[in-house]
Amino acid sequence: AEEARRALERMLAIDPDDVAALETLGISSYRSGDRAHAIELFSRAARTGRASGISFVALALGARGNPPEELSWLELAWRAEPRDRWVNDELAHVAASGKDPTRIADIARRRAALEARAPGLQTTPASGWIPP
Repeated sequence: AEEARRALERMLAIDPDDVAALETLGISSYRSGDRAHAIELFSRAARTGRASGISFVALALGARGNPPEELSWLELAWRAEPRDRWVNDELAHVAASGKDPTRIADIARRRAALEARAPGLQTTPASGWIPP
């Protein structure tokens, strides 16, 4: 694990905006308990404009307790991975806590449209890395 971490850090020394390296190192940092460093890495990935749903999910996790910020990251995660079960569930949960009937209805409508096209939301790479 330490060797892989050093390799990722070398990759970032060469290309500080390497999204794959930022997200992989972010996942490693998150799982090892260094959440502040992980959020910094995911934020850097998001700022490149090329981040995947992984970064947006992580930033939503980091924004828990701040519903407006969490919702903005969840919306980006949904755009990246609209069929992700965790993203859809979290969107519904956070929207419900905000008691905004328009947003709640919009999220329910989007989920229903996805289910109508192909039943069954799934775990995607966007949320599959989250520790249990």
